Amino acid sequence: MPLSGEQNPQKSVSWLAVARTLLLQVLVLLVLSGALAFYLRWSSDANWDEFLAASKSSVPDPGSVPDPGQRAHAAAPVHTVKRGASCDRRS
Repeated sequence: MPLSGEQNPQKSVSWLAVARTLLLQVLVLLVLSGALAFYLRWSSDANWDEFLAASKSSVPDPGSVPDPGQRAHAAAPVHTVKRGASCDRRS
C-alpha cells in the first residue's frame, strides 16, 4: 500500500525528462544537418575546382594560335570501323 504522499512510479511521467530528451534529439538532428550541409558544400567546391582544372588543361585557349607543325589531339582516340566481309547465307 503506497504512502499518502507517494505516487505510483509505474504511472507517473516525468515531463521534464521527456522535454530534455526531445531537446537533445532536436540538437543532435541540427548538428547532423549542419555537418551534412557543410560536407556537401565542401565536396561540391572541391569537385567544381577539379572540373575547372581538368577543363582548362584539355581545352586549348581560343586566343592562342597553335603552331602549324602541331596537330590538335582529341581527348579520346578515334577509331575507324572496318567493314567486315559479308557472309554468304545458305538456303
